[in-house]
Amino acid sequence: MITSTLDGTRWCDDPCVFTPVRLVRFWFPLVLIVVAVAMLIISPDIVGIEGFALMFGGALGVIVSNRIHRMGLAGERDRDAELDARAFLDRYGVWPDEASPEQLDEASRDRDLHRAASSSWPSPRARRP
Repeated sequence: MITSTLDGTRWCDDPCVFTPVRLVRFWFPLVLIVVAVAMLIISPDIVGIEGFALMFGGALGVIVSNRIHRMGLAGERDRDAELDARAFLDRYGVWPDEASPEQLDEASRDRDLHRAASSSWPSPRARRP
């Protein structure tokens, strides 16, 4: 089942769904590695070794490019968390990690902490007076 969160992102609670992202990120490199091993087993001469190197190198290229892409997206999340923290500062006059529990409760009621799980902000229940 696919569910939307408050910030508009979508997540799926079924881990076996074949989405296009999962196909490219996980299944395509896995298929390339299986084909590489099969080429090496079927033809253990120079042709099989070259085929193995070609397929395995392709799989590693896909894995590395996916990793670089994910690192870039992590930077986007960090920037979004920083923008949310600055908006909190503009509205309440303090940074989220320096706010009192009352301010955090008010912000959570106003839905200003909708990204609290993905940022470094403490939850209102995590702080003790």
